[in-house]
Amino acid sequence: MQNKCKKFFLRSLLFFLFALTTSLFSESEPLMVQIPMRDGTKLLTHLYIPENSKGPLPCILIRTPGPAKLKKIYSLMSDWGYVVAIQSLRSHHHSEQHPEPYIADAWGTLQDGHDAIEWLGNSSYTNGNVGTYGASANGITQLLLAPTQPKHLKCQFIQVATPTLYQHAAYVGGAFCKHQIESWFSKIAPKAYQSILENKSYNSYWEQIDASKKSEYVKTPAVHIGGWYDVFSQGTIDAFCSWQKKGAAGAKGKQKLIMGPWTHWGSDQEQFGEFKFPQAALEFEENQLIRDWFDAHLKAETEKLNRYPEVLYYVMGPLDETPSKGNQWKKSHSWPPAANKKIHYLSKSHRLKTKLPAFSSREYSFDYNPDNPVSTVGGKNLYLQSGPFDQSKNEKRDDVLTFTTLELNQDTEVTGRITATIYLSSSAPNTDLALTLTDVYPDGKSILISEGIQHVQLKENGVQAVDVDLWSTSMVFAKGHKIRLSVASSNFPHFDKNPNPADNVIHVGSKYPSQIVLPIIE
Repeated sequence: MQNKCKKFFLRSLLFFLFALTTSLFSESEPLMVQIPMRDGTKLLTHLYIPENSKGPLPCILIRTPGPAKLKKIYSLMSDWGYVVAIQSLRSHHHSEQHPEPYIADAWGTLQDGHDAIEWLGNSSYTNGNVGTYGASANGITQLLLAPTQPKHLKCQFIQVATPTLYQHAAYVGGAFCKHQIESWFSKIAPKAYQSILENKSYNSYWEQIDASKKSEYVKTPAVHIGGWYDVFSQGTIDAFCSWQKKGAAGAKGKQKLIMGPWTHWGSDQEQFGEFKFPQAALEFEENQLIRDWFDAHLKAETEKLNRYPEVLYYVMGPLDETPSKGNQWKKSHSWPPAANKKIHYLSKSHRLKTKLPAFSSREYSFDYNPDNPVSTVGGKNLYLQSGPFDQSKNEKRDDVLTFTTLELNQDTEVTGRITATIYLSSSAPNTDLALTLTDVYPDGKSILISEGIQHVQLKENGVQAVDVDLWSTSMVFAKGHKIRLSVASSNFPHFDKNPNPADNVIHVGSKYPSQIVLPIIE
């Protein structure tokens, strides 16, 4: 294992040094072209063409709002025998005319992604085979263009992106993603920021850029890569599942999913929350997969895909070197893997138990004060600290309730989507439920594994069952550890503060079976 990791580090170092020296000393400059869109707007596109190439070559397109310094790194793929096209998005260079990102990149009146691919495919620079590549915003644009069915599009490589911006980026569980949206849009796209604030509910504004509604029109094989602590982790999984099961011919059954122990910033980070990056995670060779994927689909070297499963996922484990069955890669033919959905009930003495409580009902109350919200500490964040962080300080607050199992007598793998149902009453007309699932170490550390939030409109003077989606994860809770669910009404500044002070009550027991459902791999 150590030798393999050392080789991986050496390859990564050499790749970085090659990128650096190429960007500093390359004598060849990109060919700059203006690609016309259907409304006559021309988008600046840099073409990196391999030196001494003979005849037209396949093309890899990256459509990006990103900084120009990334162009040299992307251009390295031209050394694999590709024309690499880096196109600036309309919303980046034409902000006054088109102030809202993504709308022109989808399937509406304007279809910039489609038009760019068709122009490249018909040009003398390429042989007609075009693939797309990119992460984050560059991945979102790929998801949006796929339903437009450009005939020259042969494959896609999509990283840390979501097909549904409303549910995974702006209003998770109906709660406004304050820090993320403010950091992302408020300065660079103020018109879009205002539109997001004005469209708090899912409506036609969001539907026009919701690729999950167009899966049956997608005809393209794609790789979907995400991380368990990425802000778009569930979006990555949803895109894979939707295209794999509901896509048209060419896409259905031809998707691949890779989920690793990563934040939004990818697989080359040394720090993993409060911990060092797990050594076993370094076995994933992303650069090789990228090359093999494009070679298979753009050069007909299909045998290169034989060693890749439909699903490759990393099962996390304890990060203090405690022995366990976690911290390893697993393969699957589909997602999620078969699991036993085991209910854990919130019960007396702040316990999580697998048996339905014998008592009828019990109440746990806590006050919510918008002037003193529970702080965001790690998790699935974009510009805040992200990853596995200790939640112990938050759990000591009076406005946070915790429910914990006894020490586990064996390693327990949780892989799949986690959901909870909490029975709630409140003095406020609306409030929020913010849940965290943590791994409690023998020394008392409570490390964040997954989280969820739900904005709740409450019925007057009644107890209401509230469903909360904690998204998906893959984690082995080690023998001797505990599983904990924490309940609060805020997670700030990741999510905006609810303005209503509230006396909130959680109801448990056989009458009100508050619970979290964990997909257990036997």
